[in-house]
Amino acid sequence: MPYLLFAAPSIGSFHLHDRLAELAMRRGHRVSVLAVEAADRAFWLAQGLPVQTLAGARQQADDETLPLRELADIDCRLAGHHQPRPAQRRRATRRLAYSARALLHLLAHDPPDAILLHEGRSGLHRLVHFLARRQGIAVLHLGEGLLPATLVVDHEGVDGDASLTRRIAADYRGITADPAFLQAALAGWLGGSAAPSALRRPPSKPLLFDRLLAAASAARHGWRASRAAVTAWQAAQLGASRGLRSSLPMASPAIVVLLQPTSCPRMRLDAPPALSPQRLLHATRIAVDDIDRTIAVVGVLPREPLHAAAQQLFEAGCQLVPQAAAAAVLATALAVVTVNHPLAGAALLHGTPVVHLGRAIYGVRGVAVGATLATLRDGLTTALSMERPSLRERFLTRVLRRDHVWCAAESPDRNGLHGLMQTIERLLQARAPHGGRIVYRPGPVWPLTTVG
Repeated sequence: MPYLLFAAPSIGSFHLHDRLAELAMRRGHRVSVLAVEAADRAFWLAQGLPVQTLAGARQQADDETLPLRELADIDCRLAGHHQPRPAQRRRATRRLAYSARALLHLLAHDPPDAILLHEGRSGLHRLVHFLARRQGIAVLHLGEGLLPATLVVDHEGVDGDASLTRRIAADYRGITADPAFLQAALAGWLGGSAAPSALRRPPSKPLLFDRLLAAASAARHGWRASRAAVTAWQAAQLGASRGLRSSLPMASPAIVVLLQPTSCPRMRLDAPPALSPQRLLHATRIAVDDIDRTIAVVGVLPREPLHAAAQQLFEAGCQLVPQAAAAAVLATALAVVTVNHPLAGAALLHGTPVVHLGRAIYGVRGVAVGATLATLRDGLTTALSMERPSLRERFLTRVLRRDHVWCAAESPDRNGLHGLMQTIERLLQARAPHGGRIVYRPGPVWPLTTVG
């Protein structure tokens, strides 16, 4: 019986893992969840899933080949410490050393056949990846795709850690572009189409006793962490349904800036230090003024709220639009500037030039233009004057067909779940004990269904 381990999934990803676990077990696979924090363990146990924990290690791992210092630096950067103090680095290294010992015991005594990591970029996630690969265990990473309702699948990581970021233009030389597929993807994006979700069950609330135990365990991190542990399960609750895309009047011509909060992992791990949204917008305005003062600059706000002072700075010289209006503004933009926002992939589908300042899977020379704050004007000039549609179409065809699964993490559909299961079983190189051939069709849902 093939054994699949979900490595430290977030509670917010409950619906994806719950539906995928149900499908995997129905096809004869064994599934369990690796929970790190007590609140995570209480939650996943309440959902009726087998849980593995890292608790109980009383000693640190003494394996000198483990890259604990490098992994600790990742945790420090995710915490906002780009230049951590020695004490901060020591604490992060010590936590990973205890986790490493527990992980080594787990992988030695009950090794899975494959490990699935969703949005896993912490030091612990990278430690799981390192130990699994060293032991010959298959690893699959899932991350946010270049279009809504898609997931990137990669064997090395997500975002800047993905193997896709190391590809060059020559890697797409033998790919045949599929214009019809790309036009369907663009139509699905512009129309806000969404596949009907697979049947979802509401999350079960952990017992009060288990939540209080989790709060006591989290007390070492402070009273805020302790209080959050009591209500952590609420992150799995169904959110409000998304409304229809909004369309706002926008100045034309315009350069669009896709803004990202400084707290997101892409900014902390894959971007130049201290590159805030306001600095990016201000630098873009200056660069555009040097090219043509009549061109407007429009900032697309992230889903996460930004600090009020930052918004006041934005409003001083640029138009701001909510994320819901991204489809409308990207459709008419002259070019897009971003650090490494995934929605730049939608801009590429439009044929809109993209300038990026951080590591991104679309950072292939000829597909997008890399720049820094100091060279942003030159980057925009290059992007506006050079056009390589053939390479861009080959890139998008390969990446959206073979390196993505068309499945929404927050509301997985049947076709998308089949795509994930097909990828996992191909990785396992084993036939499902109880299930026939699984069918998956990459691409947007058809007929198109508006999101409501």
